[in-house]
Amino acid sequence: MQEATVRRREFLEKCAWVALVTITAAWAAFLFFQRGQPWDETEHAHAAWLISQGKRPLDDFFEHHQPLLWSLLAAYYRVGLTGVGVLIWGRILVVLSGFAVVAALLRLGHLYQPSRRLLAGWLGVAVFIGLTFMLPSLFVSRPETISAALFLAALWLWNEPPRSRWNTAIATLAGALAGASFYSSPRFALLGGLFVLLGARGSRRWVGIIAGGIAFVLAYTVASGFSLDKVVFNLEFSTILQTVGDRARGPYPGFWSFLAALSCSFMMALLVAVPRGDRLRCAMLIAYTFLVFLLCDHFAGL
Repeated sequence: MQEATVRRREFLEKCAWVALVTITAAWAAFLFFQRGQPWDETEHAHAAWLISQGKRPLDDFFEHHQPLLWSLLAAYYRVGLTGVGVLIWGRILVVLSGFAVVAALLRLGHLYQPSRRLLAGWLGVAVFIGLTFMLPSLFVSRPETISAALFLAALWLWNEPPRSRWNTAIATLAGALAGASFYSSPRFALLGGLFVLLGARGSRRWVGIIAGGIAFVLAYTVASGFSLDKVVFNLEFSTILQTVGDRARGPYPGFWSFLAALSCSFMMALLVAVPRGDRLRCAMLIAYTFLVFLLCDHFAGL
């Protein structure tokens, strides 16, 4: 009887995995074929072409975004390809970023709930996929898409159980990915507190993650010629840009307030299932999540 129960459970788990993998594959197809944001995607494709021709942002042409996405898109031109196929290459990068997000969320769920691996991991995946369907322009060829994949990959590595031989190296790699994420879209620096609230501790790990982040920023700054004063200019320009436009035309602030309340109410409900020793950190995560929502709403513009 017990053996039959185990077999039934294994069969149901396999069916669930097949269903969830199918959903992820369908989501990847949606990311590739969706309409997205033609104006943003063509803008970034054009900036990538300019970079491939030896032009430098702000020195030779105006753009107020960070250049990491353009460096990735410019690979299309650097291998000798031409034309609007760069938009297809951009969507391939989007799909790859989507797979990276799914892998990171699954691993994080497994690390924190090993006994409920399927539910814990896919709960985060379902929420993320749902958000991209609610806001189709959220996950397209934009810097934030690359940043999301890099950031979650960094958080994944930061939460991996310490290994004596590779501990510092893994933390350094996590720092490099986090640095790349912040460099691609400085908005993701708002989520930096998650490295404090989550993950293993230890002075060597902190030295590693900080060193990795600084090393990437310095190396990419030298390679791209995009100096720190240009980053500061971009941030200042973006701050001014947020004051332009009619907020009433978009889903702000009601949309974000509703989404924040909905997300935090679910997390508050989950507090009862959290072990007593982890409830304080969980409550801090909820408070931090709500703070990030408020900051996003405050700085959001059209």
